[in-house]
Amino acid sequence: MIAILLPHEADEQNLAALSDLKKVYGRRGYMALFQRRRLNDTVRIDALARQAGGAGVRAVVTGDVLYHAPEARLLQDVVTAAREKCTVDELGYRREVNADRALKPPEEMVRRFRAYPDALQASVDIARLCTFDLSELAYQYPHERVITRRSRRFRFSVIKQQVMG
Repeated sequence: MIAILLPHEADEQNLAALSDLKKVYGRRGYMALFQRRRLNDTVRIDALARQAGGAGVRAVVTGDVLYHAPEARLLQDVVTAAREKCTVDELGYRREVNADRALKPPEEMVRRFRAYPDALQASVDIARLCTFDLSELAYQYPHERVITRRSRRFRFSVIKQQVMG
């Protein structure tokens, strides 16, 4: 198992998180470098890379991915609307800032992060550790408790009481 810290800024809070990450995961702990496509992105990424190195945590490049392909952005808008309890049309500024949250080809990641060769290599190293095949994943329906010989209303009241306390 590995852990990847998703930082905001290279501040004291992140430094504390890096320290915790190092204590708990050791060499299996990483810190992500990703572009937000906002002002001073290069400065933020460089500060984060230096902070990770100073804390003895290896940086890894990520794409800050939310969906597999650019055409799936609308689905992200639907998920955001559900979280915000509104319609897609009502999202306004709550929508993701840019459409750059899809998977990128390796060549594009190299182009974007060429200044961080070890972080690029860390991405390759992690990918090599992922030896499972998607066909190995399966959904398992959770076990349901069955209350026998009771009315549906009674069963619902018992479950509601357990959930609500």
